[in-house]
Amino acid sequence: MQVLWHFRKDLRCVRVIASKLDTKELSKQVVDLFLLSSEEQGQKTVLLLLDIQENTNDNLQIKNSLRKNLNEEIHQRDITTNTPVVIIFNCSSAYCLTTAEATADVKLKMELSPHEKQRFEQKKKELKKKHKETSQEFHAFNIMQGGFKKEDAEKVITEEMINHVKNHKESSSTRLLSFLALINSYVPGSHLSKLFCQEFMDQTEQPTDEEKPTLETIMKPFMDLIVIFSKEEQEANCIRLAHPMIADACLKLFTESKLTRFDIAKDFLNSLVKGKESNYVRICNNMLVRRLQTEQGKQTFSRLILDIINERENNANQCICLLELASDLFSTDPVYPQTLARLFYIKVKEDNKYEEARKWATLAIKRDPKNSHIRDTLGQVHKNHLLNETKKQHSDINMYLAIAQSAIKAFKDEEEAAEGESEDDTGFSNRGLFGFLQSGEPCEKAEDLQARLQELWATEAEGRRPEFYLLMLLLFWPEEAQPAIANPPDLEKCVQNMNQSYKNKYQKYLRSRYLVPLFFFGNGNGLQRLIHSSKLDEMYLELLSEGHEKAEVECLQRISGKVEDDKVFVVIKAQQIQVTPHNRASVCKPGLVSFYLGFNIRGPVAYNIRYEDNFK
Repeated sequence: MQVLWHFRKDLRCVRVIASKLDTKELSKQVVDLFLLSSEEQGQKTVLLLLDIQENTNDNLQIKNSLRKNLNEEIHQRDITTNTPVVIIFNCSSAYCLTTAEATADVKLKMELSPHEKQRFEQKKKELKKKHKETSQEFHAFNIMQGGFKKEDAEKVITEEMINHVKNHKESSSTRLLSFLALINSYVPGSHLSKLFCQEFMDQTEQPTDEEKPTLETIMKPFMDLIVIFSKEEQEANCIRLAHPMIADACLKLFTESKLTRFDIAKDFLNSLVKGKESNYVRICNNMLVRRLQTEQGKQTFSRLILDIINERENNANQCICLLELASDLFSTDPVYPQTLARLFYIKVKEDNKYEEARKWATLAIKRDPKNSHIRDTLGQVHKNHLLNETKKQHSDINMYLAIAQSAIKAFKDEEEAAEGESEDDTGFSNRGLFGFLQSGEPCEKAEDLQARLQELWATEAEGRRPEFYLLMLLLFWPEEAQPAIANPPDLEKCVQNMNQSYKNKYQKYLRSRYLVPLFFFGNGNGLQRLIHSSKLDEMYLELLSEGHEKAEVECLQRISGKVEDDKVFVVIKAQQIQVTPHNRASVCKPGLVSFYLGFNIRGPVAYNIRYEDNFK
């Protein structure tokens, strides 16, 4: 926001706050804004801040869809200019940053440049001259000026504060500080209502004949760490710690004083959230549910849940306790039972973990039966149960089949939910199909699946869904190192049918939306070569979506092909199968090419097309 304010006179600055965007309509408005001119002002670049940082799952998808629609809008209006039409800022948490070198994005980090260090040093001298000793209380500035070092944050915690925490663990002042430390550490930028904090203290302090003490009086030992500020035209109504790193330092103090993250989180839910749940939806969701994207991929659980698990062995029970409490408090929200289901089948070691996981996944579906992502969890529970059973020594085929049937039914239900989801969605949920493939694999050979599909293909029935043709392509796509399949289906015709089926089934819903890749071909053989897009790191997905021809994605194999008459073909075993170029601008001349092969709900797609003569 400070950057937008700084450039408000030179650029047309816009902030968009939404978790789901109509990117086509937004693109029109951005171009309208760029073309807006007057006698005093000509065309100005639009500086667009996409504030979607709380919805990291859709971040890349929205960004790709917006880029696609902006390019189309600029092309349709025949805009020719030497001035950039739009510059996009895409906010992400500091914990979500991926490597920037191989992408077109600019990553903002908690790190000062040499020039910034000089300016901060100069400013520090000015503050010291003006405010003398009190300049040491400008904690956020001092932490930034010092280069964001942990020790600078820990220095602000005085011996008096340490003794107060150790000697008065049950006091309302210590408890409130622990709440602030928890939320400011795990949800940076969050705050508490000063009114609610005062109510909490009124309830916990011993009643006296004197007037009730103010929050500032009770919190006096820690007021040096606290900021009270105004929001939405109400005077001094919010409270937080001066900096997230100070929150981290306070949490360290509490854990050293035998007050764990679990203790604090449970107290927070029972003492502040209970009865006022609607005021804490965002904080609790971010703290207990939201999984961050890192360079290694998406984390399995929220940072707080993972930190509690890692504090001691067998700490999963504490996380179960917190999530059960949150599920009771937010009794209509499906994400807490969904997270509980995932926690049971991923982290719990007891024998009944799959039954417990199934129970919580079923409750999540009951709370939001039309949500395909919620339904996916039940399928994942059954699938993981099946895979776990196949590793054991016994061979109870009836058990395998029963679990597999439950998994397949769950994934089919998910697919039906995905088809019926809102047409405003920017993507299409496809995990049900992936789960179906994984669940069928342990109990049925690929050859049997191929045989069944060949029988269905021979009937040439009308009105088949795109998923059928996708399954055909994934199972029958030829491999150089494998023997040819007897009587293989006509894959070129399959691609054509899939494209037509997409138009009939989904185009009216998805319209000009960016179609996310569902699968890619990896380096394995058979079904093992299929890599679901959710298994790829965010950085790799960005490399694929941005189309850099020099980009290397180690887990994927490059496919040989050619460009002819502005069309792209896979060339394998004397077959030519047409595929859609992800970036049409990369198809510039005839010649031999290679690319990464992906599949979306419309058909096969060539990513990162590379002309081979450019790399000899």
